[in-house]
Amino acid sequence: MTKFARQGRDDQFGKDPYYLREVSKGPFYIVRGKLDTPTSLNGVRVTSDLEVVDKNNHVIPGLYAIGHDAGGVYGDSYDFAVCEGGASAFAINSGRMAVNHILGKK
Repeated sequence: MTKFARQGRDDQFGKDPYYLREVSKGPFYIVRGKLDTPTSLNGVRVTSDLEVVDKNNHVIPGLYAIGHDAGGVYGDSYDFAVCEGGASAFAINSGRMAVNHILGKK
């Protein structure tokens, strides 16, 4: 909370004062995360812009896949046991990448 940063101590969680920073200017975004066991890996084939391609590697216009549904991300191995947040990070970032492509941003 902002008040903890101002007073220099975290009365709620006991966070080290060194890491307290006041955040008072937006915009702010909230993402609710959930740890879950993945049910699929290496889904459909996609381009570097997350566009889904058919069996002949032709882009299917308007169809995107992100997160675990995007194939070719992990190759022959998967880092779930080493870095549990890796899957969530890719799911969130690939969603951002796909939307930026849809909007014409890179």
